[in-house]
Amino acid sequence: MMKRVLAALVVSVFVVVPCKAQEKTILKNEDIVRITRSKVSDAVIQVMIGAVPVALPPAKSAVEPGRIIKEGVGWREFTVGANPPALEQALGLPDFPSQSPILAWQKLGINCLLDNRGEAMELRFNKEFRGVTEAGIGWGMRQKTAKQAYGEPELTLKKSGGEKWEWKSKGILIWFNRGRVSQIVIFRPR
Repeated sequence: MMKRVLAALVVSVFVVVPCKAQEKTILKNEDIVRITRSKVSDAVIQVMIGAVPVALPPAKSAVEPGRIIKEGVGWREFTVGANPPALEQALGLPDFPSQSPILAWQKLGINCLLDNRGEAMELRFNKEFRGVTEAGIGWGMRQKTAKQAYGEPELTLKKSGGEKWEWKSKGILIWFNRGRVSQIVIFRPR
């Protein structure tokens, strides 16, 4: 008997709500109370109140595990000061092995600028990296979120189509395009 009453309640809610939606009226708490009182006994309501909630599966994170960027340091062996052999051992051969001062691993979404000694002086993290900084800043986030995480930038620069905010003392600069993070760059704090 109780299953029938509960089924009638569910059916009536699914029938009444669409009808009300078509009339462009909003279903209010009073409407739900009225529907419930006309179809469901107090015993059924008490059973529903006492029901154990079902746990929902955890939401899938957009950040892949192990993709945390440390400000002023880098990510895993992709660190400021690393030389090309160390980077190749950690990440494999770069996409375009050459004498260029920039080494890139496009599939990982990272590249680095080498200084005149051949050491990584800037580590660049792009959209494909799918990671965040220790402060929780990642690709596509708003400027105000970065400001909340790091405070007022120590240096700003506007360039065609973008803006750069730099926190030299923390070893991080962030490029924004249309007010959203488009690249994170890590370097030695100054």
